Amino acid sequence: ATVVEVAGHVDKGGKLSHKEEQGGGTSILAFTAADVTDPRFCIVKGSNVEYSVGTDNLTGERRARQLLPLPFESVVASLDGNGGGSVKIEPALPLLEGNPLVFEACDVEKADQGKLEEGVDVHVYLSLNGGKYAALKVKRFFKMKEPEKMPEHMKRNSTLVRRTERLSEGPVAGSRGFTAQTMTRTPAADYPILGCKTPTFNANAAEFVVPV
Repeated sequence: ATVVEVAGHVDKGGKLSHKEEQGGGTSILAFTAADVTDPRFCIVKGSNVEYSVGTDNLTGERRARQLLPLPFESVVASLDGNGGGSVKIEPALPLLEGNPLVFEACDVEKADQGKLEEGVDVHVYLSLNGGKYAALKVKRFFKMKEPEKMPEHMKRNSTLVRRTERLSEGPVAGSRGFTAQTMTRTPAADYPILGCKTPTFNANAAEFVVPV
């Protein structure tokens, strides 16, 4: 779900857009700061979150609970040489006004420390440190490329595709099925006979042998 409204950096809660399982419609569910699972990460307008839906037993009102923010897709904008740097969230959040998020070397996942480069795609979490937004848990990820579109002149025209069929020749109508042809070991009349002698079949050699 996507958060559509936040009051005071989630200090006073907010609202998110919930997609109904039945009917396919959407509804707005409210949440409070107590419903956020990990307070280290900021939930802002435009954040994607995982959550569960709870119902008040007294009022029957539904609300969002156990909110867990999902990482933002970002691109490494710069590196400072000490393992830190800055990233830009894409698409940009209006809250950041296009400003990059700074991160330290300790904010990079261990498997990616020393492996970041400018222009690399990364996942980051948003945090608020000293009144400024920063990036946490910086981790590389590989974005799937969109498949290249085939040129129009190379596409097969379905209207020109012809269907060919080969039908096996079955038994003759009125018969009981296929007739077995008796195999003979007599060579054909035009078989070349060496020395004008009639050859015999050697079963062991599996060939015709002319007697001496």
